[in-house]
Amino acid sequence: MLLCAAFFSLNSQTVNLNIIPKGLDLPAIIVSLPVYVIMLIFMAVGLLLGTLFEYSRTWRARGLSRKRLREVEKLNAKVKYLTNEKTSETEEILGLLK
Repeated sequence: MLLCAAFFSLNSQTVNLNIIPKGLDLPAIIVSLPVYVIMLIFMAVGLLLGTLFEYSRTWRARGLSRKRLREVEKLNAKVKYLTNEKTSETEEILGLLK
């Protein structure tokens, strides 16, 4: 926290930021902000864009993972059903003797 405070106090100069380039025939939009505010805004935008790109990149893998999880749950339910079937002791003994 102390390092951030030192960084912000060293970069507190005001910068004029031109939103629209001067070569266009549009009215100029100029914003005056301290350097650290501009840096924080661009870091936040970068974090947001990185999160969105990573989410879209892993979309297919997460869908496949959900599908496989459903298959595993079905197989586990089938195993549980098959192990819960009642078998008599004589059938178990005969099964062991075979």
